[in-house]
Amino acid sequence: MLPGFEVEALDLLLCRLDGAADQPPIDRQPLLPAELLHHVLQPVAAEALFLANLMLAPGLDKPDQAYPTMMALLPTGLLGLVFAALIAAIVASLASKINSIATIFTLDVYAKLGAAQQPTQQKLVRVGRIAAGSAVAVAVLSARPLLGSFDQAFQYIQEYTGFFTPGIVVIFVLGLFWKRANEAGALAGALGSFVLSLVLKLAWPEL
Repeated sequence: MLPGFEVEALDLLLCRLDGAADQPPIDRQPLLPAELLHHVLQPVAAEALFLANLMLAPGLDKPDQAYPTMMALLPTGLLGLVFAALIAAIVASLASKINSIATIFTLDVYAKLGAAQQPTQQKLVRVGRIAAGSAVAVAVLSARPLLGSFDQAFQYIQEYTGFFTPGIVVIFVLGLFWKRANEAGALAGALGSFVLSLVLKLAWPEL
């Protein structure tokens, strides 16, 4: 239950920060405890679950059977509680991602590049809703073609998030410790990470 609660709590916190009207509400948020909960407790809880699965249900045919097998060992009341935590984590994670897509597109793309004059708040909200709905539609339509060749969806996540992760790490590290880091450099780093990862995947697939 801990990973599910952690994801839901942190995603809710980030959604509140994204929707903050000014800086003071952001300053009052417990960012450090949330980050510790996310980066320290989640791996510990996940590893404990993996070790318990190896001890209680060894020799599974497919990795996807691990979680249902562990769920079947729980009593009825606790099983419902764990399932509710799983659904809450999924919903919170989706909500935070949809909110991020709508915010980034509306404020960083539409408000700066797509509008000839300063749009009203009502129009920004409408554009954000359209962007969120369009993102969900694209995700639904592309799920089968993208995930159909994988035994698990997590394999897809592991393979293709590696295209962007190195650039994101560089952006955050340089942004924190190098005063000359700027927006153009961050964009170049993100795009360069994706292009270089794609080249390595095609030219050196066994890597």
